[in-house]
Amino acid sequence: MGEVHQTFLEKKVDGSTTHYIGKHTYGPIHLLVKEGEDGETKNVTYLLPSKIKRQYTVTTSTNNWGNEKVRIKDEKGLLLFEGMYSPDYFFLTSENGEPFIEEDAIIRIGYNNNSPFTKDYVIPLKHVVDVAMHENEVIRGDVPLLLIVFFLFGYTAFDRKFPLFFFYLRNFLDVRDPEPSEFYLSMQRLGWKVFPIVGVILLIVAIL
Repeated sequence: MGEVHQTFLEKKVDGSTTHYIGKHTYGPIHLLVKEGEDGETKNVTYLLPSKIKRQYTVTTSTNNWGNEKVRIKDEKGLLLFEGMYSPDYFFLTSENGEPFIEEDAIIRIGYNNNSPFTKDYVIPLKHVVDVAMHENEVIRGDVPLLLIVFFLFGYTAFDRKFPLFFFYLRNFLDVRDPEPSEFYLSMQRLGWKVFPIVGVILLIVAIL
């Protein structure tokens, strides 16, 4: 079930409901997580291409060892799983620590332009709990690289507005009334052209 995993979904919050909305090659994807009043129950709804709709109720509680115990039911109230959950594991486990292997949750891929979203499309229960616990959320982009980009743009804008500020800052303690050389001014003007280009390139890399 790699299709939903590999689709970037935008998060929107409306009261007690969190929406994850995006678009797959075969149609729109919309996941909803509605928080229960007890703080332990969450209703998770998958609206997928081909008009596929799946609904689950996830109930969580923390045991005496700080581990998360979960109970998952489908829209008919049928118990699908009861055991332990950890966001660091690739699978759910029983209370005894044994892996819960979902035989029906096989990987499906599209081929010959056929949509993988068919009526028997199965969503892994581990993914259902990840969505319910908001463990699927990530910050898109490289934050350190973005900071470098903002520094380059800010430095260039400041240097153009106050072209002698950094020169005086470097030399005022050593030289009385320092004057920049033609070479310094030429390199400075070159930097005004080069730094924004480098910043744009780094910005594209940071957000991909």
